[in-house]
Amino acid sequence: MSSLITLSRLLTGGLVGFALILGVIGNPMWVGHAVGAAIAVLACFASVRSRWWAVVPYIVVVTLFFVEWYS
Repeated sequence: MSSLITLSRLLTGGLVGFALILGVIGNPMWVGHAVGAAIAVLACFASVRSRWWAVVPYIVVVTLFFVEWYS
């Protein structure tokens, strides 16, 4: 398995875990992280057929960072 797919799965797991932690402590940013995690999980499943989908979790993490940081 390529390192691109491995790292995209690692990023996806981090998004899922962080969304759960934020939800448990009651932080309102959990919603954005949960949506980003859902998109990243779907992209990881789709990356089995086409490796281009492995890029989506990177885009989600960067987009989520800027949306949550500057909102």
